[in-house]
Amino acid sequence: ESEGRVFFDELVRRARALPGVGDAALARGITRGGPTLRLRAPDGGETVRVETNVIGPGYLDLMGIPVVE
Repeated sequence: ESEGRVFFDELVRRARALPGVGDAALARGITRGGPTLRLRAPDGGETVRVETNVIGPGYLDLMGIPVVE
């Protein structure tokens, strides 16, 4: 494993161990205005700008964000 992976795994583990903390997960950013992609709709329609974020395991559950297919 890379040093970065070990560091962030330990960071989450320690955060979860803090009194009063129910769970913890990582995200590169929590505010809008991060990196974006321009994607075209599957039907060939207009392109849309999509904001992106890098998240760790458990982030969506922790934030109460459902995955929609």
